[in-house]
Amino acid sequence: MRARIPTLLAALALPCVLAGLLAGPAGAQTFSGQGASPTMVLPGTAPAPAAPRPPEPRREPVLPLRRLPAIAAPLRLWGEAGRLAWPLYVTEAQARSGGRIRIGYMAAVSVLPDASALTVTLNGAALGAAPVAGGHGLQQVMVEVPPNRLAPGFNALGVELRQRHRVDCTVAASYELWTQIDPESTGFLPAPFSAPAPAALSELPAAALASGGALPIRIVQTGARMTERGVERALEAVQALALAARAGQPVVAFGTGAGDGVAAGEGLALAAAPVAELAGLVDPAALGPVSGPVTGPRLALVPGGPERRALVVATGTNEAEVAQAVAELARAAAAPPRGTPEGLRALADAEGRRVSGGESLTLADLGLPDMPVRGRSHRVAVDLAFPADVMPADYDRVVLDLDLLQGGDVGAGAQVVVEVNGRNAASAALGRAGGSGRRSVPLPLGRFRPGLNRIVIKAELPGPAPESCAEEPGPVRLTLRAGTRLTIPPLAPILRQPALAQPLAGALPYAGSARRPTLVVPAPDADSMAAAATLAARLGVAAGRPLPFAFAAARAVEGPAVVVGPLPVSFHISEPTRLPSISYAGFCLEKKKSK
Repeated sequence: MRARIPTLLAALALPCVLAGLLAGPAGAQTFSGQGASPTMVLPGTAPAPAAPRPPEPRREPVLPLRRLPAIAAPLRLWGEAGRLAWPLYVTEAQARSGGRIRIGYMAAVSVLPDASALTVTLNGAALGAAPVAGGHGLQQVMVEVPPNRLAPGFNALGVELRQRHRVDCTVAASYELWTQIDPESTGFLPAPFSAPAPAALSELPAAALASGGALPIRIVQTGARMTERGVERALEAVQALALAARAGQPVVAFGTGAGDGVAAGEGLALAAAPVAELAGLVDPAALGPVSGPVTGPRLALVPGGPERRALVVATGTNEAEVAQAVAELARAAAAPPRGTPEGLRALADAEGRRVSGGESLTLADLGLPDMPVRGRSHRVAVDLAFPADVMPADYDRVVLDLDLLQGGDVGAGAQVVVEVNGRNAASAALGRAGGSGRRSVPLPLGRFRPGLNRIVIKAELPGPAPESCAEEPGPVRLTLRAGTRLTIPPLAPILRQPALAQPLAGALPYAGSARRPTLVVPAPDADSMAAAATLAARLGVAAGRPLPFAFAAARAVEGPAVVVGPLPVSFHISEPTRLPSISYAGFCLEKKKSK
């Protein structure tokens, strides 16, 4: 958690007479200083009637920007070319109505606008383009989306970038080129008069996201205090809700009642409690899909509006029926998503393409086409998500089979450089013009790590400098074909302790444990409970299913446990070696019994 340090503002006192002068609005000033001047009327004539005012044009309501979800790829694109893709969910009504795509960005001053362009794509087809204005601060590109151009469900929203340097056309200068996508001002603007979304449980992925692509979820506390059983029920429900909303980064908080609990804002509200505890929050008889008194388990969504966020309600006449309603939400989360093939691929690859070992993937499998290179350099990145319990070491290699076509003079010293997680891993020299074929480039497995890995393929093609960087590039010098293949060897699994960061990021060891883990919050204040619920939600998302956490506050526990609490003030982050492992990491593993 980031600590927020309040800022102390000092105010200067003004004289009382000045305060009195500033208290009311200023009147119209006249030559005498005594009120407004009267209207002059000529003798014997009446004042001319005022001209009728034209009716005010009808103002269309503007729906707020729907920001895009967080993705694994960094939002800063380097070099002469780059691309990004996000999964964008729209409802059937939004798909019929269309809307606008807004891309906010900043670019380096070295980017030449006349020869640089940002293209917005939708499901692989170009939607619109604009020059890249380098060195002019935050810029925006607005592209219209015609009705029925989007498909209900997930679509792939892409940005493709082409950049040229203002004054220096060398390979080295191409590394000065960058464009940063601004997540705060980038997203989808639904058409005016569109119904607020989500309006049904099947539309949960349409919930508005916060800055950075996180999904805020506010758990509504229906009673004066939550029991341990109530917390366990809320933890299971919030995991199911995060999965049903396809949220990669849920952020959980707690609220009370109909005011703070469902106050307007991004994200969703969640109430999982017996119907007797919902008084004052919602009308139980109006909860769909059937109306009338609640006589059994019921799962429903109360649509949001200008003054409240959408509320997901899991209720029943008793605890057992509430549990059945939460289980129904978990079953809805397990249903396959709908959307275009490109959109579903963007959703699956948002956190990196998951591999478990033994796979063979081409760039085409990852949604990348043939990439012709006319300039001095080209850069393409691939994100792979390794298992959280993998042991990366040099017992094997990842093999990159480059499928290249050299169509022109690539210049002396031309090469393809491969980086793994920011470090050079291999390179391959390019031969004569007109050559083609495959180049096998082995990548040491020790350069990889559990979780997310980024492979960057860079083509560097030096050559004689043109007279002006604004000149159109010549013929294609090199084509990186979509048949370029990555072969992943079998991966050895291991659970290392106490190096817990990566295993816990993949919900290990709790996802595969036969024993029920316990979430321990020794000091259950609002911040600690929010952090614990956020951790539980993200572990559930990583596991792909709700984890059956037990909850404990002020009692001893046995078995696997996760401890969440504030760092003791007597310790300092700058000296991590002095911290006890449980306090620094915030986690506690089950101790093996001595024989």
